[in-house]
Amino acid sequence: MPLIYEPRGKAREYSPLALNIFSGCPHGCIYCFGPAALKKKDYFESIQPKSNFLNLLEKELMKSAPRSQVLLSFIGDPYNKHANGITAMALLMLLRFKTPVAVLTKAPDNAILDMDIFKKFDSNLKFGSSLTFFSENKSLEFEPFAPLPTKRMTALDLLHRNGIRTWVSLEPVIEPEEALKIIDFSSDFVDEYRIGKINHMKDLEAGKDWNGFTMAAVDKLRSLGKNFYIKHSLRSPKVDAYLRLEEKDPDLYALKWKD
Repeated sequence: MPLIYEPRGKAREYSPLALNIFSGCPHGCIYCFGPAALKKKDYFESIQPKSNFLNLLEKELMKSAPRSQVLLSFIGDPYNKHANGITAMALLMLLRFKTPVAVLTKAPDNAILDMDIFKKFDSNLKFGSSLTFFSENKSLEFEPFAPLPTKRMTALDLLHRNGIRTWVSLEPVIEPEEALKIIDFSSDFVDEYRIGKINHMKDLEAGKDWNGFTMAAVDKLRSLGKNFYIKHSLRSPKVDAYLRLEEKDPDLYALKWKD
């Protein structure tokens, strides 16, 4: 299987292409799909880059470098505490081969060290963070070893002020009120939102007005003039009829390489 691949199913809503550097993640989020997807019991403890990753990536790019957006990463955090510069080297390689990148991380302190690399991409990179809770206490409960949401939003603000396009993956939404608070707080420094709800933990999903939340989020983002995409997990017939065509297109804001 190639390192750069087209995700399937729900994963395809993130990006037309993806590249996973690591096969584990230290954040310990209780809602994480990674251990089940990889069938890896030590997913949160064994965090290694793929074997011979950089050499294999270079060979792959030399053979056929995509000009469509590649997500770093769908599985594992590209800026986890074990990254040790490998993500920076991968980015420089993707830049050399003119492949656009969407970064997604919960580890902003490591990521902002690569700001100069992000800037070299010009409009061919966007930087994103996953946000689930506005409350730090709730974040600690569900994401015990991940940097706090205030740190993630501070990094987004810094990068936005430095001319880097920013985005937020508001997924999984577990408590709708928390997600709406994130939109309110971050709208000045976030350019794009992609929103989906918790959908594999029935006890957390039950008893919430998902239609009401989704339409409230849509109204808020429209009023703010933000680019956004509503994922299928939130698309009841009522919501689907409420959405505009561009709000249902997963690739509308995906990057294409521009010289």
